[in-house]
Amino acid sequence: MDKPLPGLLFDLSYQKAIEDRVYAQAVAQSAMGQKIVGLYCAFTPKEIVAAAGAIPVSLCSGSEDSFPAAEEHLPANLCPLIKSSYGHAVADTCPYFHMADFLLADATCDGKKKMFELLPRIKPLHLLLLPQSAEFKESLDSWEKELFRMSGFLEEMTGNTITKENLEHQICLYNRLRRTIEAVYKLNTRRVPMVYGSEIAVITSMGGFECDLETRIQEMESAMERVMERSLSTPFLDQMKDRPRILLTGCPTTNRKVLHLIEKMGGVVWPWKPVGD
Repeated sequence: MDKPLPGLLFDLSYQKAIEDRVYAQAVAQSAMGQKIVGLYCAFTPKEIVAAAGAIPVSLCSGSEDSFPAAEEHLPANLCPLIKSSYGHAVADTCPYFHMADFLLADATCDGKKKMFELLPRIKPLHLLLLPQSAEFKESLDSWEKELFRMSGFLEEMTGNTITKENLEHQICLYNRLRRTIEAVYKLNTRRVPMVYGSEIAVITSMGGFECDLETRIQEMESAMERVMERSLSTPFLDQMKDRPRILLTGCPTTNRKVLHLIEKMGGVVWPWKPVGD
């Protein structure tokens, strides 16, 4: 059995506790009539979804278990993320997809576009057409029109009006969340890393359904306090400073297998360039 990382504070059991709490809350809110919206890309503005009184949930998957179901409809050499996501959808083996009332999708890569041709057979889907360049005014105008189309779809599906006040509130709330996540990452911008990359992934996990951002922000702030307390331990910092730093980039960067492999082998995931103490 693998030895636990020295001084580890936040592991998968911590994340599971968050996921269980958020899942129970989403089930309760869904039972009361609140709509759950499945998302497949970071381009979709969650602020608009939340302003419509709905709960966003990310549906991109990383498990190989759903490949066989997906390969009955999709080429075997297609992107694993797409096969995993679509396989769970068509086999109804993902609780997040199962609970989603409808889907919002972004026309990004060709593989996802093919998946989005098939998903409406299972659940209602609205497709956002992404501009292929951000260099021109026409691209911004086109994207603005897409967001208005999406807003109209959300209002129709939820029965709620997206007000200016609700939208401003959600923008402020999501910006607070982003600043808090950024603060977690900044813990590793010191000369000696203060937190494992696998811990960052757990601390910043949204637990699936984004239905209680205030509590998640508070939990992240509490986690940072515990990390700061641990940093007072000289033995912990001594063993962290001797670990080679590995820069992990790409999307997503929180693949558990990669993070655990790097850190079990004695490295530490270094998300950002160090900027000094």
